[in-house]
This record gives sequence, structure tokens and C-alpha cells, in this order.
Amino acid sequence: MISEFLTEIDKRLHLQQGKPKGIKQVLIEHEKWLLGGFVLECKKCKEKNQDTQSYSNRNCVSKIFLPTTKKTSSTKDIEKDDVIGKSHRLMVRAGLIRQSSSGVYSLLPLAVRSLNKIEKIIDLEMTNIGAQKLSLPNLLSANAWKRTGRWESAGSELFRLKDRKESEFCLAPTHEEEITLLVGHEVASYRQLPLRLYQLGRKYRDEMRPRYGLLRGREFIMKDLYTFDVSEEDALRTYEEVSIAYKKIFEKIGVPFVIADADSGNIGGTKSHEFHFLSSVGEDLILTCPHCGYSANEERAHGLVPPSKQISSHVNQKPTFNFGISKNNRLIISILEFDRALNVSKLKAANSENFEIIQIRNDNIDIKDILSNNNFEAVDIYVDNTFQTNLSDLKSNQLFNNIISEIQSIGKHPISIHHGDFHNTSPGDECPVCSSSSVPNHSESLYPLFGHRAIEVGHTFLLGTKYSEPLKATFAPEDVGELRPIQMGCYGLGISRILAAIIETSHDEYGIIWPPSVAPYKVCIIPSSDEPLIQESTRNLFDLLTSTSHELNGEILIDDRTNLSLGYRIKDSELVGYPWMMILGKRFLDSGRVEVHERNTRQRIDLKFGPGISRINRINVNNLVERINKRSEGQDVPDTKVHHVIKPSLKVLNRYHPAAQILQNSALVVARQLEMLNVFLGFEQANKYALLDPDGNCVGYIAEEESFASTILRQIFRTHRKFNAMIIDLDGQLILNIRRPFAWINSRMFISTNEEQLIGEVHQQWHLWRRRYNLFINQKQFARIDTGFLSWDFNVEDEHGSILGSVNRNFSGFAREIFTDTGQYVIRMDSAQSSFRELSLDQRAVILAAAISIDFDYFSRHSGNGG
Repeated sequence: MISEFLTEIDKRLHLQQGKPKGIKQVLIEHEKWLLGGFVLECKKCKEKNQDTQSYSNRNCVSKIFLPTTKKTSSTKDIEKDDVIGKSHRLMVRAGLIRQSSSGVYSLLPLAVRSLNKIEKIIDLEMTNIGAQKLSLPNLLSANAWKRTGRWESAGSELFRLKDRKESEFCLAPTHEEEITLLVGHEVASYRQLPLRLYQLGRKYRDEMRPRYGLLRGREFIMKDLYTFDVSEEDALRTYEEVSIAYKKIFEKIGVPFVIADADSGNIGGTKSHEFHFLSSVGEDLILTCPHCGYSANEERAHGLVPPSKQISSHVNQKPTFNFGISKNNRLIISILEFDRALNVSKLKAANSENFEIIQIRNDNIDIKDILSNNNFEAVDIYVDNTFQTNLSDLKSNQLFNNIISEIQSIGKHPISIHHGDFHNTSPGDECPVCSSSSVPNHSESLYPLFGHRAIEVGHTFLLGTKYSEPLKATFAPEDVGELRPIQMGCYGLGISRILAAIIETSHDEYGIIWPPSVAPYKVCIIPSSDEPLIQESTRNLFDLLTSTSHELNGEILIDDRTNLSLGYRIKDSELVGYPWMMILGKRFLDSGRVEVHERNTRQRIDLKFGPGISRINRINVNNLVERINKRSEGQDVPDTKVHHVIKPSLKVLNRYHPAAQILQNSALVVARQLEMLNVFLGFEQANKYALLDPDGNCVGYIAEEESFASTILRQIFRTHRKFNAMIIDLDGQLILNIRRPFAWINSRMFISTNEEQLIGEVHQQWHLWRRRYNLFINQKQFARIDTGFLSWDFNVEDEHGSILGSVNRNFSGFAREIFTDTGQYVIRMDSAQSSFRELSLDQRAVILAAAISIDFDYFSRHSGNGG
């Protein structure tokens, strides 16, 4: 039998004259072939005519329904009305989904495998908190929905239908009514509580315009948990326990997530939180403070309006008016700053009534048409705190006078004026938590909130008795008093949305990057050809991996489509996103090396399996399997941190970000443009800069945001003013944002992405005779600037004093220096020191922000040398 292998060895290993010839002798003596660390033993029972092409019962791509495509079909596979996102395109290309109709999809085998893994994680954590699984119907009677008032409030998104008896039904978007009726009929005593029931199933919502594939469809898969307790205190403890379980679920999934305080919306209740994945296509705006961890949905956030914004309301006396008629027949009028959006939830909370809103910004709109179509008995005027004024000041506003005149012409109605927070909080508003003296180590200078677009993937509600009271879900208490309504909570996870959101937030130009815990398969082995040696080695590698770790059973796939080129199959593997890819190609034949590609890091590991001691080869395999298992459990995952609240990421920018083309230069010149009004009148204009590369070519611009109000503020506060600027490329596309809050001393400069994700910050440190700055990323200082009082050269040093880069201001002539703000700053981001480590893109962005801060604090005409 050994002799049958020798010809193959000579042929494949290309043993040439002068090379070691001891391999034959080793094979004969040991009666086995130790190639690639795989023991290819010559068993006497092996039949001579065995089919070496067969992979027996091993998982193979050729046996799977996996219709991958190079490009997304346009009209064939995707309805015209659907908005297409990155996850949608990738899921179609990777053969995970196919569209049935607008907002409705078929889930193909690999998508189902990943969904099953997500559901398994959920089932485990639900079992750990004592929840029991059941299944509720999707065809629900309208009776219960009408009793809770949601049949009307659900609006057109509710799928309604009638049977042949004209009885009304709906396709379930949620199951609060159904589960409450079920428990209310079966639970009679406190002894049967607490109770925790959950289900996994399909839900339906008649979206007017489905978009982004599974992120916003008409049919979707959800996990609903409903809890039932005897008291508010018990319900609150349950709420906290479930929230912890949700954190564990998302930590095991392995995608960074955010928990945000949220509004209860149509579901209702007294307490609510949302779980989000950050993404530019997200429908929600999450506002966060990177310093204290405050995080809230914009509908729930209560940011403080900076003084500069309050002053701007006096300058801009053209407010936004919103009208509504409440159920108790009161006319609701809200008045906000022109560029502020009304927060209907806050206004409803202040009014305690529901109403429809009509927004008025145009003086030409006929107020009479709005008022004449509605009957009202009194008038409530809600003045938002962004509009700092009183009733006498409002009388100078023509639109307000028209409104009051029309109200009085209809009849005499009592008018009440209320002041408060009725606006949507915006990025740049100050953090409400950092302003509290109860927060340790808080700064007197408040921190701005940053906005992040995010995809909601989970929601928790403390319902109280919103559903149990109208549906008579009561129990007999321990003290044998009157029947009490059950305290409820509901907790949802969008399972199919989680699947799409993972892809939306974790992909690159090659395809999907699955977290190993939910990947359809963890390992894909790709044999380069159908030659017997390659095929036999592939089978033995498969068996070796599965025998080493039971966690890999069913998780390894062989791409046996040898009729396709190796390059095609490698790209197909990257598209589908298997976390690990193992290639048996020419390098294996030449030197017994197996190429192991890790999808997330794009690292390649060469495992040497040449002739040698099998124990060493086994150690190599054990180390690899241990690495795979750790990544699958969420351990040892590079550049992936699970956030319970948003903190700035250590690596916000990468080489694919549009800012990379500018920041990758070894040096940049920041040239401030001439301001003629400043020269002749001392009039402080908006700062504008040009960005030049080392060859003097313009690569971008920095421009301060302009408005009439900001122009006035610049003359009042000069360089102490709030400063917001945009960094744009040559095409006019926004790539970065710079924000500087109002400050008398010790200024702070924040730089963030075009999606308002914080990159880092620069803190000025006032000193009597030094010019000092501290540079931060992720709240950790990575560099400092400390130079003399009259110095024009600012070295950027690390904690050891090694120079990382520098900011140098060039002398532009006595006339320009004395009478203008113009100047050039050369930012060097490569150092000649041998200890220098290459700066990351994030660090380069912060150094750029430091250059702007230096110009602002020390070289502007009204800077006062930083004071």
C-alpha cells in the first residue's frame, strides 16, 4: 500500500536532485504519511477503487441551497418601492434572502441557520431568568384591541381583515392584548405570580414604504416577553432583571450596542429603554455624553440649551408655531425657536391629553382656516425654553398677533401661558447630567451631547396596569382585599432585524463580517483542486478539527465546487462572511502549509503541517481551535467592544472613511483665509481655512457655520464664543465636524465624524507662562502640547516625551501678523525619531483639531493670547 503513495509524493512534492530524500524512508518505516499534520494512514482494508472525490456526510457547499450573486439584481429581485440599504444588498448577494413582495422576504438556509443561533442565545437567557416559552396566534380578534383603545390609535399600519361572518380581526403587530386576556383568565391568586412568558414568532405591520430589507419590513420575526407581578416594586425588580438578561444576549451576539432612555410611544407604560446598533441608516437619533455615559433617544433626551443658543433667540424673532386641539377641547399653541423641532411627547406629557399637531412657519398661511375648522373652549400657549421671551415681546411678532386676533374674533377664550422644555434635544446641547453638582469630578464647563444614528433592535417597557385594568386581568392579593390589576412589563427583540442590523454594522467592501457566535458556519475549507492528494487532505483536516472540538461539529463547511476557480470561491467565501477560511492550495503542495484567513481582522496565518512530529501539529490545531472558540464566545475579539452606553471608539476612522485621504498625508498645511471686515473694521467674521497637502495642492476646507445670530454672537463673545465648523472635501462633501463649546478659559475642541460620532478632543490647560493642551481619544490622553508662552512651534509629545508630530505656525509678515488673522499652520504627523509609532487616523484628526484650537486661542486678532 505504501508504494501506491510514493509515486504521488514524487509527483506532488517535486523532489529534485540535491533535495532531502529521506521522506520515502520515513513513510516506509512508519507506514503512514505525515503531510500537513494529517495522518493519512494506509489501512489494509482500504479499497483500491475508493472514490476519493466523495466527502461522505461532511457539509459541502454543493449540497446547500446558496444562490450567491456578484451583483444585486435591480428590478428583478427588489421591488421598486423599497429603499435599498447595504445589508439588503449583501443579504441578496450572499444568498440569504429573496424578496416575495414589497417588505416580505423568504429566508434561505444560511439566514435560517444564523437566526436559529440568535434564537438559541435568547432561549438560554430567557430560561436563566425563569421565563417559559409559548406560542400565541397571529390572527387576533378586534374586541380586545378596541377595549384598550389601540384599534383606533394603531392607525393604518395595522393589517385589518374580516371573516365571512363580518367579524373583525388583525394580523398581530404585538401581543399585549392577547397575552393579558390569556393570563387574566387563568391567574386568580397572588400565589400564581410572578409569571414570565415569552414567544418567538412572526409579526405584521402595514408599512407605507418598506425599506432596507429586513430592517423595516411588513413581516418580521420578534421575541416577546411578558411579565406579570403583584406589585410595582416587584415589577421594577423584574424590569432590571430582564434588562441584565438583554445585555447578556447582545454581549453574546458580539456586536457593540447602546442602551438609551426612550419614550414609550403607542405601547405605553411608565419606563422604557431601547437597545441599538449604531448605523448611519438608523431611524433613531441617540444623544450621548461620552464623559458621563448619559444616553437617550432624541424624543426622551433633556439636553440643556447653551447660553449662546438662548441669546440667539432674541436675535432671531421668528419662531415656529405649532397648533393642536386636545380631547378636552383646548387649543394648544407651542412656540419654539425657528430651527427647533417640537417634541410631541413632551408637550403631551405637559398637557396630559392627545392632540393632532399642525406646524406653522410661514407668515402667509391663513390662520383663520385652521381655527375655524375646530371648536375650542380655552387656549394654552406653551413657550419652549429655547425661545427666551415673554408675552409682551411676542406682540411684536406679526404672525403671533394674527393668531391672537383670530382667536379673539372667534370668541373670548381664557389664555394660559406655560414655559418648559418642549423641543427635541439636538447634538451640541449640553449634557444634563454633567451639569449636576452630584456628579463626581464634573467640570464647571458643560459637555456637549453628540448625536448617533442607530437601529433599534430591542425595547423594554414597564407597562404597569395599562392593559390589565381595561382587560380585567386581576388577582386576589395576600391580604384578601379587593381584586387588584396585575403589574405588567413587555420586552421585545427584533430577531430578523438583529440579523440585518449585524450585517449593516459589520461588513466591508468584500462582504459580510459575521460575529462567530451567529455566523451560519464558522469555518470554510477550500481545496484548490480535485486532485486526490488535496481531496484526502481536506477530509482529514475536516475530521481533525471536528475531533479536536465538539463546538465545531456542524460548523465546518467544505467548498467542494472545484469546477469553479479558487479565486472565485475565495471571494464567495468573503462575501458570505465565514469567520475563518482555510485554503489548501499550491503552498500546501509545495511545503505542507495551510493558509488560515480570519475574516474580521483579515489576518492570514500559515499553519505548517509538513513531515514531522504529529504532537506539534496537534498543538497547532489545538491553538487554532481554541482561538475560534474564544472568538465564538465573544472573548479575545479585537477592535470590538460591547458598549452599554456610547463611549468614543478607539478606532472611529479607518482607511475607507472619506477623511482618510486627507489625514493620511505625512503633513498638512492649514491656511486661514483673509477676513477683510476684520482688517478694516475689527468685525469678527466666520473662520475659514484651506487644507493643503505637502505639495501645496488643496485637499479640503474648514468653514465655520454661519447665521445671522452667530454673526452677532461673534461680535459679543469674540473667541470665547461657541464654534462649530465643518471639514469638507473638494466635492463639497461633509467629512468631519469640529465643535468648541462656549468657554471663558480652558477651551475644549471636539472633533467627530460626519455622522456625529466622537473621535477625540483637545483640552486647553491654562498656565501663566506656558501654552498647554492635552489630547484625548476615548477619554484617555494620548498626547500633550507644552511650549513656551511666545512660542510658535507646538510639539505633540506622548507620555514619555517622544515627539509624535508638531504644529508650527509660519510667519506671514509684520503687516499680516499685526492687522489680520491670516496665518499658515504646518501639521507634521510623521516624526524622525526612531521611537516614533505611526499615528492612527483618529490621532491625526485630533492633532488637526489642536491646530484650529491653537489658532483660535493664541493667534486670532481678538484671542488675547488664550485668555
